Amino acid sequence: MRVQDKKALDHYETTQERYFYDLLLNSVANLFIFQGDKKGLWETEYTSTWLKKDYGIKAPYIDTRHNEKIALFLKKAGDILDIKEFKNSTITYADFLVDQAENGNKIEVPKGGYLVTDYYSPQQTKKTHTSLNHALGEMNFLLETYQQTKEESYLDVFELQL
Repeated sequence: MRVQDKKALDHYETTQERYFYDLLLNSVANLFIFQGDKKGLWETEYTSTWLKKDYGIKAPYIDTRHNEKIALFLKKAGDILDIKEFKNSTITYADFLVDQAENGNKIEVPKGGYLVTDYYSPQQTKKTHTSLNHALGEMNFLLETYQQTKEESYLDVFELQL
């Protein structure tokens, strides 16, 4: 998913030019239009052949990496534009990760730890895998969101992924 315009965000942050401000606001508006009624999460709109074959997942589904990048984009946009709702965009996604762990959508690892799976859909036939890049991104995301909010559940899931 490439709806967010990170280049416009970065250019606006450094130049404060109106052109990049307009591009940034347009990008944020497009994100929310694309999101539709799925509050706080973004679904992937294409079907991956291997996800369909291996896990029974067809579009739409939740891709953790896409949602992480969107939440971080919106948080940075919120920080730059001083929009509280955007600054707190990480909370919804962090709550989703905690819910996934609590609902068993995770891969157990030795010594009582686990990794949240990379993809989620109510139609899946079994748990998906966990990629290292997704797991590391989730851990960093949860730690940063804990530092922002002091919500213990984010730290708990972070620590169990170590």
